[in-house]
Amino acid sequence: MNQQELNVIIEKYRHLPIPFEMIVSWENSEEAWSVKNNEMQCIYSNKNYLELIMPEENKLNSSLTSVSSSIKRHQQLVIDTGKKIDAIGIITILPEHNYKSFYFESMPLYNKNAEKIGVITRAKELISITPQHFIFKNKIGRFNFSEPDDLFTKKEWEIIYLLLSGLSEKEISQTLNRSLRTIKFHKNNIFEKTQCHSIQNFKLKARKKQWDYYIPPSFVTSQYIFINA
Repeated sequence: MNQQELNVIIEKYRHLPIPFEMIVSWENSEEAWSVKNNEMQCIYSNKNYLELIMPEENKLNSSLTSVSSSIKRHQQLVIDTGKKIDAIGIITILPEHNYKSFYFESMPLYNKNAEKIGVITRAKELISITPQHFIFKNKIGRFNFSEPDDLFTKKEWEIIYLLLSGLSEKEISQTLNRSLRTIKFHKNNIFEKTQCHSIQNFKLKARKKQWDYYIPPSFVTSQYIFINA
C-alpha cells in the first residue's frame, strides 16, 4: 500500500473511533471485518464483508440473509455482556448458491477511556483439522459442499459421506431410508469404480483425494452455532 492509498483511507475513515492501524490491517485482510456501534449501526465494513452482504453480481441478495438474525443476536450479546463470543456459520454464497462454512468472531470495541462503544466482527472461512491429521500429517483443509468430481452419482456421494463418517451399512440404510440391499449395491459400485476391495482401502484412497471433506447438500442447511455464548 503506497502513501496515496494510505491518504485515501485516512480521509475516508478519519471520523471513526477506531485506530488507523487497525483499519489499514482490515483493508488489506483476506478476511471479512465489520464494526457496529452500541446502537447496532454499521460504521465500517471492509470489501470482503461487503461482498458477503451484497455480492457484486447481484446487489439485491445477501449471502448472510439466512443467518442475519443470528449474527445480530451474536453482536448484541457482545455489546450486552462485554465478552468475546465465537460462532460457526454455514451460509449460502450467492449468486452461485454454494455453501461455505465460516468462523465468526465478535469482540467488544473500546475507546481510549475504556468505554465500550461497539462490536468488532470477523468472518473467516473455516479450516478443518481432522483427527486423522495426527496420524497422516496432511489432514488440513476446508469443508467442501460441491461434488469433488463426477466419478460418483449423487446417491453414491451420500453413501460415501456416511461411510467415511463411520456408519455401518445398517446405519446408512436407516439414515437414508433405503433397504440394506440397496446400500450394499451402491457400496459395491463405489468399490468397483475406485478399484478398492475393502473399506480400509477405500478410506485410504478417500483421504488422499480429500473426499472426507465433502458434505452432500442433502445433509447441509444454513445454520449458525454459538460456541461460547
